[in-house]
Amino acid sequence: MTCSRCGVVREAAARDEHGRPLCPYCLVSDPANLETCISCARRRVVSVRTPRGPLCPACRPVKMMICSICARLAPAEISEITGEPRCSACLKKRRARCAGCGTIRPVRGGTTASPLCGTCISPASLPHACPGCGERTQHRSRRCARCSLRQRLDELLRGDNGMIHPRLQALHDNLAGNDRPDTVLDWLNKNTAAAILGELAAGERALTHAALDELPDSKTIRHLRSVLVATGALAPRDEHMIRLQHWLTATIAGREDPGERQLLHRYAIWHALRRLRRRAGSEHVTHGQAVTVQRHVRAAITLLDWLTARGLGLGTARQGDLDTWLTSDNDTHHGEAGNFARWARRQKLTSLDFAATR
Repeated sequence: MTCSRCGVVREAAARDEHGRPLCPYCLVSDPANLETCISCARRRVVSVRTPRGPLCPACRPVKMMICSICARLAPAEISEITGEPRCSACLKKRRARCAGCGTIRPVRGGTTASPLCGTCISPASLPHACPGCGERTQHRSRRCARCSLRQRLDELLRGDNGMIHPRLQALHDNLAGNDRPDTVLDWLNKNTAAAILGELAAGERALTHAALDELPDSKTIRHLRSVLVATGALAPRDEHMIRLQHWLTATIAGREDPGERQLLHRYAIWHALRRLRRRAGSEHVTHGQAVTVQRHVRAAITLLDWLTARGLGLGTARQGDLDTWLTSDNDTHHGEAGNFARWARRQKLTSLDFAATR
């Protein structure tokens, strides 16, 4: 359910005074459930209660023991599954392919050479069973991460007729079979990615690059596009070149002087971008190549702004003016502006001489 406080889709842990669902994270961090720690004097979640008063997780004392998994002497706690000490690194971060079932899961026992997940150690000792697949776990959630992921995918990708879009079937299968279902579930619970996937599955938005280009550019959109391309839902394209074209168009259109826009269009589109296409050939443009073109265009704009502020232009500026700009400490892009100055000299737009440095 959608948490009424943070807006993330999770299984509800409780309801507030108005009957609205709360996820476990918002329930724990609710101000009514916080107490003042006797060590740091901050209002935080209570981790342990002592005769002197409550302690938060950061101030809670942890014993130094030899971890049964990595064999290191570190702050450790006794595992509820194995009854042996386990350090925080093995508890929170260590994931490996289980020597028992062969799946990549959090390590709950065994050794670093032969790790075991919680199900393979002692299934009968785990108190909770998933109602979907029957897998037993120590977590109290109603469903395991794998079943929750499949349920979430069905909600997003199945249309009104109960069928999945043929081009999204590979996406469904890849995400459902991911080795880290909890990570995929967290990504799907983000409002932006889930909303766009729902529109694509329902046919409200066309499953094309052009339809995604209509959305504001963000890391979420870029990642979603790469996932759709990797699963075959969209055809691959040169993303760095496309983004560079959009950036050049917006940057040139943002200049107020029509003559300057025409000059920058000649330099950026007909020179820099054309040369980049010729060098790339049939290969895709790299991130470094696109950034280099952006630096050259920014340097050209910086030089033109400096000349305009002093009532000069490319045709009226003299070599002494260029030397003054190159020796000034306030401006940047001194080196990258040489590409623009040499191009302008070849086009007979200026008499400035900017020597190339190898």
